[in-house]
Amino acid sequence: MSRYVLGGGISGLLWAFYHPDYEVLTDQVGRVITGADAVVWLNDTDLTRGLIVDLGFKVITVKKKIGYLSGGQLIRYDQLMDRDLNDLLLKKMVPWEAIDLARRSGVEMTVRTPRRAFTKDSGSIRYLDVDVQEVGRRLMSAVGGQLKVGCRVAHVNEVSIETLNMKLAYDHVVSTLPAPVFARLWNGHAWVAPPHLHYCPVTFVISRQMSDYWPGDEYAMVYDADLGSRVSRVGRFGETWRYEITGRVDDEVAAEYFPVDGGIFVNPFGRIVQDVMLEPPPKITFLGRSATWDHRGLIDVVLERVHGNR
Repeated sequence: MSRYVLGGGISGLLWAFYHPDYEVLTDQVGRVITGADAVVWLNDTDLTRGLIVDLGFKVITVKKKIGYLSGGQLIRYDQLMDRDLNDLLLKKMVPWEAIDLARRSGVEMTVRTPRRAFTKDSGSIRYLDVDVQEVGRRLMSAVGGQLKVGCRVAHVNEVSIETLNMKLAYDHVVSTLPAPVFARLWNGHAWVAPPHLHYCPVTFVISRQMSDYWPGDEYAMVYDADLGSRVSRVGRFGETWRYEITGRVDDEVAAEYFPVDGGIFVNPFGRIVQDVMLEPPPKITFLGRSATWDHRGLIDVVLERVHGNR
């Protein structure tokens, strides 16, 4: 049987770890695995606990508060007003420059829909206290010979995968590539990415200096509802802070606003604006947030699909 995973990020390695009959084809491993962005929470679920036990870690859970800023003041989640909720969601879904222009022009903006809402029940987060970069290392070690790094996929059709130097027939493929990337690789005419896919890049600024936003060690993250602030969220991971800004921010702008000493990078598929459950071609499974175009596609949701039906 010829079975392959496209993409060497955390989703692809998770599938390969639990499905040893699959080979992973990728030009490079993901940022989380290399440590370039090892700032990811593992939500505390039965499946994530099972994963870290399978990788040889002890299960240690942490529960911390989630903070919210409104008008420059830290408030409890149950004190959020409807306007705060709209602005929080707006800052997650719309590039900051567009928000700023609308705000200065007096134009009201909203992105709230029945499927996309910011609820008031998010006062805390319970997650596993584990080094995510080490999780990535152990996954790579466990996958071993299944992982084919430096193998860039050039085309995919109904029966084969073509890399830069070989053609591989397949029985099943798991694509963890972003949906628009997969669409460009697809040779056939039976599947086309829907034209209504919408996403925004997200800029991450990593800093090892104390964040001005930070209210105390009991907090894991803080959301900022102020439309005049570029930051949508800042999270703390040990002694490192990660700022998130919807849209593209270059090094010069970042240095003006943030204490940049740990790096800056832009994820071009970082924020899915509209959830779209894609129907894959035959013998293809889409896995991961950007591949399925489902905003909920975090590691615990990926594990549900890894252990469930294709």
